[in-house]
Amino acid sequence: MINSSQNHHSDLWDRFAQDDPLFAILSEENRKGLKWDLVEFFQTGEDLLYPEIEEILGKYELKSKVRALDFGCGVGRLSRCLLRYFDVVYGIDVSKEMISLARELNPDAEKINFLDRSEPGLKEFKDATFDFVLSLIVVQHIPKKHIFDYLESLIRITRKDGLLFLQIPAKEIRYPGKPINSGNPHALKKLFRRTSRSIRTKWQSWKQQTGRFTKKGEPYFLMSCISPATLFRFFEGKGCKIIRLREDYSTGENFLSYDYLIRKLDHSDPIGTY
Repeated sequence: MINSSQNHHSDLWDRFAQDDPLFAILSEENRKGLKWDLVEFFQTGEDLLYPEIEEILGKYELKSKVRALDFGCGVGRLSRCLLRYFDVVYGIDVSKEMISLARELNPDAEKINFLDRSEPGLKEFKDATFDFVLSLIVVQHIPKKHIFDYLESLIRITRKDGLLFLQIPAKEIRYPGKPINSGNPHALKKLFRRTSRSIRTKWQSWKQQTGRFTKKGEPYFLMSCISPATLFRFFEGKGCKIIRLREDYSTGENFLSYDYLIRKLDHSDPIGTY
């Protein structure tokens, strides 16, 4: 069952898709206001994903390469790249508007199954459907209270010995390059600055997670963070193993982020609990 917060999340991304879809997906400041060139936009997907997939599939064997899933596919920027390596590709997104654009913008759409879904259970997919699951710059935009439900579903629909390639921020760095003691030697002032920063950070995070709007009436761009330690415990508890961890720079200087390559282990007994 889809609750109100999930409906809000879906509606929010429909709004982004209607206003400036390519910028919402790849938020480079000089591209804001419908300034992305479509060919250049899709080229960024190829430049990013082809070297990654070549390295992953070269080092980490897959028993089969039949089906791949692009979770949070947007307009299909990365979905189309997966066609080079897998027989069938599915792209799924919370926004009906994004999926409509994906079908329109991809000439090979008949080879990619684009679906709009906002329910964390992903019940339209049977267990062990996919050999490879991809999700980049997506999980970070899911309300935190739903993230682990989605991750559990992605594990469920991955085949044993299959791979998941996910990017997830670890923490926010709201004041990069501005140390607490910069030009401020007094302990009391440093304590005040540290406390005020902490309050502002928590206030901004709360507004994002609850779907509040800015003073201009624009929605806050939700960012959710999960520590690597938490994710290691979670995936181990679900019968998976993180086999590669790399720092990721897609979130800019305000966030510490990582990409995770995860193997779903080829046995049914989970390791530990979460």
